[in-house]
Amino acid sequence: MKALAFKAKLAKAQKRLEALIDYESWVKASGSNYGAAKHVCEKYNISDASLYLYRQMVRGLNESDWLWALFPGWARQGGVKAEIPVAAWDIFIASYFGPDGQDATRCYKLLKRLAPARGWSIPSYKTCLRRLYDEFPQPRSGRY
Repeated sequence: MKALAFKAKLAKAQKRLEALIDYESWVKASGSNYGAAKHVCEKYNISDASLYLYRQMVRGLNESDWLWALFPGWARQGGVKAEIPVAAWDIFIASYFGPDGQDATRCYKLLKRLAPARGWSIPSYKTCLRRLYDEFPQPRSGRY
């Protein structure tokens, strides 16, 4: 069920991305924001407000990140994704999926203990847990 919901959201984000890329190319070609917006809104059957919202969702991001910024719900849940140092995330995953099978709370506490000595900035526990859910949709042994 989750896979279907993900695919539906991805399709929606791709449609939004197509509309934005089309808008940007029209603005570059014609120099008219109004004409570009009118064309894109008619072509993709969206409102001016929706196009404006899409533009706000990607403001300040690299074009390569636009798809995920346009993913339904993503931008409204905090905007830019928090960074977790790669080495820290590797330790978290190794602890979590290791033979001891520590729970996520213990793995997070381990990261917080190691962070000062290694110069890491570790985001909140909820952020780490959310990333765990995103990267590993199937929990180990039926639980997280």
